[in-house]
Amino acid sequence: MYTNAELQEILETLRSGAESEVVEFKEAKSTFSKNDIGEYFSALANEANLQNQPNAWLVFGIRNQDRAVVGSNAFADGDSLQRLKKEIADQVNNRITFKEIYAPIIEGKRVVMFEIPAAPRGMPLFWKGQYFGRDHESLVPLNIEELERIRSQARISRFEREIALDRITYQELEKRLNLDAIFRALDIPRPDGKVAIVQRLVSERLLADNSTVENLAITNMGAMLFAYDLHSFDQLRRKSVRVIVYEGKNKLRTIKEVNFAEGYAAHFAEMVRYINDQLPQYEEIGEALRTTERMYPPIAVRELFANMLIHQDYYQGGTNPMVEIYRDRVEFTNNGRPLIDTMRFLDEPPQSRNEDLASFMRRIGLCEERGSGIDKVVNEVENAHLPAPKFESKTSHTIATLYGYKPLRQFTQSERISACYLHACLRYIVHGEKLTNQSLRSRFLPDNVDSTTCWRIIKATLAEGLIKDFDPENTARKLAAYIPHWG
Repeated sequence: MYTNAELQEILETLRSGAESEVVEFKEAKSTFSKNDIGEYFSALANEANLQNQPNAWLVFGIRNQDRAVVGSNAFADGDSLQRLKKEIADQVNNRITFKEIYAPIIEGKRVVMFEIPAAPRGMPLFWKGQYFGRDHESLVPLNIEELERIRSQARISRFEREIALDRITYQELEKRLNLDAIFRALDIPRPDGKVAIVQRLVSERLLADNSTVENLAITNMGAMLFAYDLHSFDQLRRKSVRVIVYEGKNKLRTIKEVNFAEGYAAHFAEMVRYINDQLPQYEEIGEALRTTERMYPPIAVRELFANMLIHQDYYQGGTNPMVEIYRDRVEFTNNGRPLIDTMRFLDEPPQSRNEDLASFMRRIGLCEERGSGIDKVVNEVENAHLPAPKFESKTSHTIATLYGYKPLRQFTQSERISACYLHACLRYIVHGEKLTNQSLRSRFLPDNVDSTTCWRIIKATLAEGLIKDFDPENTARKLAAYIPHWG
């Protein structure tokens, strides 16, 4: 947040330069189309990305011809500005919206300054499905070359191939990396001789290409996956996994906290086992046996944990990848916004900032085949009749949440809609089927939900625009079927 004095200084700087692809002045004395604002949001965010600027500005109350302050009464009440932020988020991918909206008094007149974040690396921003850009001062569709320039940023990142530690001996390598764990993961015998071992590690990109037995360089991927201790690599200290268990439904009281400093692949099974052991369990009594069942499906836990490790933005500072266990939920948090819209996790081809690492972890069986992980999470959650998982894109990180069981009557309206939408996605993508009233009733077992309640949920999900009629011409409610809005 900027102070009024800082905003005045920023505005003077903006007014002193020519209107550019990342600055737009509008008189907008009273009204301005929200659709036009959305188009400018998309255009300015994309141009800021292309010009390596952290943000762009849309300014109301400045006459473009001479940069005179004329003032603006647009969105004169604070509530309308907050509603505008939400409306922009609703129509922009990944619910990205203004960093902030300011209304300072400049030269005795009200000016509205919209601070627009640059489109995230690898993710061009659209408005209502269309990508916009700028041609000098004109608003235009983003051209194919610029669209690809932004998208290709996701493929440029090569954090995994950068050097974590170089100029070390073979003896030092054995102290830093768990070589036995590497060959167990690859399911091959450990090669005979140092030269053969080094050559294999180079071919797996765990060592740099120019490594020799006398002069070795460990890549970030080698360290991230197989280090004995990530804290021994300066730039990877904040990449170790934290698991925190809280007493209740908030962070007020911590029961325990563990930091796993070992490489992800070398210690993956132990970390997943530890997380599962901290999660609630319950006893189920059958005809002859009493069995202990887990509240959260182990496959869902494993997949979300793997995704947290694979998709984090390693260049971004801040918190460690973190699993937080509350009484009613478990959250998986990693640095970096997702590269695709959280509402499209099930159907869009996955994009990873760290494709080498992702490919290696898939190859050694630590995560699902490409594109099937989130499908399995949602499927396992539905089979356990839990509330739908939640995927959130925050300012600088991503959160995936699994919720413990509760009856449908305790679901909020948004939780009911989310469950209905993901159910429609799962049936459409995985089973090649449609959402129906009966299928939704089955999804909410063992609550014994009646068809009237399911119709209400379907109607609410339709109103949100998340699903649509498969056959709009059909008038028989019993035959009604629905598919995701993008189907």
